[in-house]
Amino acid sequence: MRNVKSIAVAALTLTLICAVVVAALAGTNLLTKGPIAENERLATENACKAVMPTAATFETVDGTFADGVVAVYEGKDADGASTGYVVKTSTRGKSKDLVLMTAVAADGTVYGIEVVSESETAGYMNKVKKGGLFDRLVGVSEECGAVDGVAGATKTSNGVKDGVALAVDAVKEVVANG
Repeated sequence: MRNVKSIAVAALTLTLICAVVVAALAGTNLLTKGPIAENERLATENACKAVMPTAATFETVDGTFADGVVAVYEGKDADGASTGYVVKTSTRGKSKDLVLMTAVAADGTVYGIEVVSESETAGYMNKVKKGGLFDRLVGVSEECGAVDGVAGATKTSNGVKDGVALAVDAVKEVVANG
């Protein structure tokens, strides 16, 4: 009988500890959810402004886009006129999770690329940037894949080109659908 009582006390104690921990986690989530969302919004806005400094504001464009397109934003100047689009894409280079923000004009011409996050092998993204791939992609509106990559960083180059191509296609889709 004593064994059953000690098991019940232990179970009740563990249940109480779990309830306190769950309440603490729920409280922490409640307190941090707003600030985390605001930080994410500011990070997105700053990344958009980095590739499209002519825009005063950015509005999310609703739609269903190809896999790899995370979000599409329309940039607007101070008068509310469209300045183009910024597309957030997630592709795979040598490693996974190569996230880019690409500024694309309404005609599909690329005019800015920024790496938001990447988990490439150390040095590969710098090699791609210093190798001029981003510069070669700016001004392109068709066949991003035809742009020469950077020797020694082929998979990372291909991941960047894939992300830019997804961005161009997404903008063409947005413009075509009005």
